[in-house]
Amino acid sequence: MFFLRSIRRRLVTGFAIILLLVSVLAGAGIIGLFWHQNAVLELEYVLYQSPNRDHLTRQFSGILNAIRSDSGPIRPTDAYAQAVRKSIDALNDFRLRISRLESSKLLNAQRHHIERKINAMDRDLRRLLMLPTTMKQKSGFTDQAFRDNVNDIFGNLMDHIAGLPEYQDRQNSVAALAKEQRESAQLRSIVGFVAVGAIAFILILLWCGFQWISNPLREITLGASRIAEGDHEFRIPRVSRWQDEFSTLRGNVNLMADRFEQAETDLHHKVRERSNQLVRSERLAGLGFLSAGVAHEINNPLSIIRVAADTLDYRLHESLPDDAPDRDDIFVRLKMIRAEAVRCGEITARVLDFARGEQKTPQMEDLTRVIESVLAMIRPMPDYRDRQISFERTEPLMLWMNGAQMKQVTLNLVFNALQATAPGGHVEIRLIEQVDWVVLEIEDDGCGMSCETMENLFEPFYSTKPPGQGTGLGMPITHRIIADHDGTIEPVSAGEGQGALMRVRLPVRQSGREVA
Repeated sequence: MFFLRSIRRRLVTGFAIILLLVSVLAGAGIIGLFWHQNAVLELEYVLYQSPNRDHLTRQFSGILNAIRSDSGPIRPTDAYAQAVRKSIDALNDFRLRISRLESSKLLNAQRHHIERKINAMDRDLRRLLMLPTTMKQKSGFTDQAFRDNVNDIFGNLMDHIAGLPEYQDRQNSVAALAKEQRESAQLRSIVGFVAVGAIAFILILLWCGFQWISNPLREITLGASRIAEGDHEFRIPRVSRWQDEFSTLRGNVNLMADRFEQAETDLHHKVRERSNQLVRSERLAGLGFLSAGVAHEINNPLSIIRVAADTLDYRLHESLPDDAPDRDDIFVRLKMIRAEAVRCGEITARVLDFARGEQKTPQMEDLTRVIESVLAMIRPMPDYRDRQISFERTEPLMLWMNGAQMKQVTLNLVFNALQATAPGGHVEIRLIEQVDWVVLEIEDDGCGMSCETMENLFEPFYSTKPPGQGTGLGMPITHRIIADHDGTIEPVSAGEGQGALMRVRLPVRQSGREVA
């Protein structure tokens, strides 16, 4: 559903319904107060503001009380006139209240009769007010005559009052109270229904809160704690049926766990690689000291052998006749001795170079130019004219390095790649610029490397070339030069017969020490 797809929508929906219920309860309370106020006003009107026939009767009775003396005879005094005027005022107030009554069929039917009665009472009251004066003017004023006239008029008034409707009887009060009770019962029903609905909805909302918020959050918390405690293979299961924030959070936690596991694997790999490099470096260092001493000791007998061979060759040329049967074979053997002695001298020179290293201060040089100079030297060689070497970069790439040593590294790697390929093979050289690093990749489509070859590639005197074609020192020397430049070299191959890639990573700027 649209309103339940996310936690935010669920919260907004829940609070909106709660606000609606609160509004309904508040509205019911306001309506109840309004109904109660109307009932009170209606009762007040019935009791105090509706036309009161009894009050009118009491005011009329005050006329007789005003003219009756203590001894009993009737006397027209000022109190009498004041009582008549109060009766007139009471009659006018009754007339005004009749005019303010709500229009109804019954009132409309009685209105003409009521007006006639009120007008008749008004005339009788005015006759009572003028009665003493009228009787004195006719010279017929006597107590008995005054009493008879007042009684006759008062009797007419009582007859007229009896013909008026009663608006304050018990029936009207009971009807107003019954109406108030009905409205109160309706209000109680509405408030009770809304209250029960609100309680039920709050209970449902609490249950949904546990199902939609508390339980998923608890599952994610427990899963994250389990991963943090070391169970890197654990993944948090699905916690919500919707693709909401908790599903996203659960996915992100699992993704972090995946990346952490991958980082841990990479870290173990790097630690193992660094450990191998450290062991290899220590081994190379020890071998350097040993080989330096051995090479120095071997150079002396090699020099003696070469001198002796040269001396023997000179003397045999002088003393041996030209027609001696073994003369040519002897000189071939002497030539072989001198060549092998020279070859051994070159090997010991390499060993000494490996042990000592070439001391040169590093500087900013163009790696592109170094690679091009190596290729300019290799391409004309007849042994590799049938191979294709591609290097497309022409832009300068300045690097803080020892140019001669990097030239030796490039030469070793390119030679190895060419020797690994068959006629018609292809070697590709790439330079990749990164923020703080430069990556040199030399890839061939040759014989490839096995896992054992990649593991022992940088071991001294390890070689996969045929006997007599390799000393096994090229890659160790290359590794040492790259390590002195604070770089790394990584062999990559899918297996034998599937080509190989040598990836060299060099920092753009070296540390404060000099590169040997």
